[in-house]
Amino acid sequence: IESNWVMVLLILLMISSISFGQIWQLSDSLKIICPYAASVELLNGNVLVTGGETGMNPPYASATEIFDYKNEKWNLSSPMNVRRAYHVMGRLKNGNVIAIGGFDTKTCEIFDTLSQTWSLTDSVHVLRSDGEKATLLDNGNVLVTGGEYFAYNDIHYTKSCEIYDVSKAKWIITDSLNLVRAFHTATKLLNGKVLIAGGSSQKDCEIYDPAIGKWTNAAPMNYARS
Repeated sequence: IESNWVMVLLILLMISSISFGQIWQLSDSLKIICPYAASVELLNGNVLVTGGETGMNPPYASATEIFDYKNEKWNLSSPMNVRRAYHVMGRLKNGNVIAIGGFDTKTCEIFDTLSQTWSLTDSVHVLRSDGEKATLLDNGNVLVTGGEYFAYNDIHYTKSCEIYDVSKAKWIITDSLNLVRAFHTATKLLNGKVLIAGGSSQKDCEIYDPAIGKWTNAAPMNYARS
C-alpha cells in the first residue's frame, strides 16, 4: 500500500511540474505605444509591427518595429512612407511584406526584409477603413476581402474583394462576396481555396475558388460571430 501511495505522489509531482512549468514572462516592451497597429511574422521568425494610432496630431504612425525573438528585443526599423492604422499586412512568398490601406487611405507599400526599406506600390481600388482581411494565395498573390468604410456619417460594410498580382504589382478587382461583411476570418484551406467565416455578427460562410475567381456559399456556423 505504501508503495502505491509513493507512486501516486510521484505522478502528482510530475503533473504539477508540467502544469506550473509553462508560465508567462514579461518580455521587452515596444518603443512606441500604438493601438490598432498591424503585425506579421517574418520568414526568419521575427515579428514586424507597423503603424497604429498615436492619439496625437497627425493621429496615425508610420513607425515600424521588429521583435528579434532570439534576444527578445524590439528594434526600430525604417518608417513607412504613409502613416496608417487599422490596416492589414501580408507576408509574400519571397518573404517581403505588403501593408494594405488603413483608415482613410487606399495606399499600399512593400517592406523589403533584406534592405529593411519601404516602397510604395499600386493602391487598392476600394477604400476600407477597418475590418478587412488579407490572405496569401497558393500562387503568391494576395486576396483582400470585405471591410468597413464611413460614408454619410455612418458605417457601412462592403462585399468588395481585390487581388494583388505580385508579378504585375497591380490590384485587380475580383468576384464580390455574396454578403457584405467585416471583422470576419479568411483562412486558406489545404486545397488552395479560401474560407470566409462570420463577421459583422453573421454566421454565414462562403468559399472562394482562386481557379475560377468565384465565391460560393458554404454551410453556416451554428452561432453568429464577429
